[in-house]
This record gives sequence, C-alpha cells and structure tokens, in this order.
Amino acid sequence: MENKTNPLDFITPDSPSDYPLTTGELVILAERWWDFFIDMDHWWVLANQVGSSELRDVRYAEGRLALLEEALGSEHMDRLQLEALARWRGSYGELLWHSVRAKRPLFEVEAECRSVAEGRLPAYDDQPQETAD
Repeated sequence: MENKTNPLDFITPDSPSDYPLTTGELVILAERWWDFFIDMDHWWVLANQVGSSELRDVRYAEGRLALLEEALGSEHMDRLQLEALARWRGSYGELLWHSVRAKRPLFEVEAECRSVAEGRLPAYDDQPQETAD
C-alpha cells in the first residue's frame, strides 16, 4: 500500500516560496476558509448527515486555518471567525441560526415553530468555535 502525503505538506513545483503575502491577503484567505468551514459544519447539522469527502474537506480547511493562525495570530483569527459567524447569521435568519447553534437538525427545530413564533428561542453568545477535535 502506497503512503499518501498530507496535502498540507505538499508544495507544487510552481509554488512561489519567496513570495511574501501581505496581512490583507492572509485575511482574505482566512475569511474564505472560515466561510468554507462554517458552511460544512452547518450543513452537517441542518441536514443531519455527513459524508467522507466532506470530512476530508473539513480536515483540509482546519489545516489551512491553523496555518493562517500561525501567521495572523489567534486573536486575529478569533475576530475573523466571529465576523464570519455574524455574516452567516445575517443570511440565515433566526430559525436556521437557532438550529445550527443548538446543533439540532432543521427538521427537529421546524417542529418547534410555535415556540419560535412566540419568541422562546434561547439567545446564543457567539464565541469562537474550536476547529479541531
């Protein structure tokens, strides 16, 4: 059986090793990877399912986020994560947001729509989430 390399350790021949990235460029990359990570995490909760390719994709995203954290620092990455969560919350609305923050599939939360209409959803204090288990 052939040993596979970790894609995070792999550098293609055309990778510019001496090209310095600015903080602004790193922030753009971090925002993209946070959006990808959050999208996958929320899909798993809302659909109540996960696939093996998605697990690999999230693992890769976690590695990219870890590399970006080394470059930007944990405080900067925490702030970027909170900004990404705020973007997602704004696009979801409170019912979907409640579902993903409660880590409950959408079909379970939809069954409680009367509680939603009566304003009985819990408030969530959005804090940075861990990216690795």
